[in-house]
Amino acid sequence: MLLFRHENQKTYCHPHKTLFMKKNLFIIFLLLLGVAGVIFSCKKNEPKHSDKPVDNPIGTFPQDIVFTEYLLNGTECRWVNLPNNEKVVVINSQAEMKEYINCSTGSYPEVDFSKHTLLLASGGCPKGVVGVSAQKLTQHSSEKLSMELEVTLYENADKNTWAAAFIVEKLNKNSKVKLNITTNEKEVVYPIDIPYKVYSLEGSSCDWNFGTTYPYQYSIINSDEKLKQFFNCSYPANYPKIDFLKQTLILVYSWGGQNFEKHVDSVSFQQIEKQKYKMEVYITRTNIINSSKWQASILIDKIVSHSIVQFKIVEN
Repeated sequence: MLLFRHENQKTYCHPHKTLFMKKNLFIIFLLLLGVAGVIFSCKKNEPKHSDKPVDNPIGTFPQDIVFTEYLLNGTECRWVNLPNNEKVVVINSQAEMKEYINCSTGSYPEVDFSKHTLLLASGGCPKGVVGVSAQKLTQHSSEKLSMELEVTLYENADKNTWAAAFIVEKLNKNSKVKLNITTNEKEVVYPIDIPYKVYSLEGSSCDWNFGTTYPYQYSIINSDEKLKQFFNCSYPANYPKIDFLKQTLILVYSWGGQNFEKHVDSVSFQQIEKQKYKMEVYITRTNIINSSKWQASILIDKIVSHSIVQFKIVEN
């Protein structure tokens, strides 16, 4: 009887403990199942290796690129073989650079192509160009960039093409640079009153010298050599100098015709179209003399020598 009770106790006593163990085993099973799922998920999302280059492994695109302007100032060199359309050439060697540069004498500033790339931008405009400046250079991927340039236009400038070069850190030889250009161009409303200064030989050692010209002739003067054709000087020649890089002299004159002494009272100068101007000269007649002689000479901002000037001479 005692043995029977002992076996019964071994077999049936404390049933809540057995249930507790079964619950623990079930929880452990769920935990293990969850851990296995996480491990599988991590392996599934793990990046695969690829032989393809990875764009910008350090940061994110787009990125602003630091650049330094490359100048030919002070050399006897100039850019050649430039594309007709607006384009940026990516230069990565001295051999490539020599295709776009020519020097009459001396040499050009060297570029360390082991560390740097030269970006040569060029283009043309129907109007004159006086300056180019880079505003921004942006890299959009390992081989795609964009450059923002501002081109300063001046209708009367002699040049209508432009070129600008910039040094950057070494780029892939397959890099392409998209060019975005802005200008200072605004709608022009004609006529435009052009400011001027009167040019006079008074107080100098020179005097105007014209042949017989009636009713009048005029000249657009853009050099010192041409200016000297219109006056004689006693030695040493001393006359007001003109900065012909920035200024143009408009000279209208007459010698002969009606025998009145004539004085120029005033002048007006206007731009009426692109490279077309109108100059009005107001003259007063005074004493009767053997021959009449007058001239009007004004300095204006630089215009091209083939500009057209219409004249109107008004006598009082």
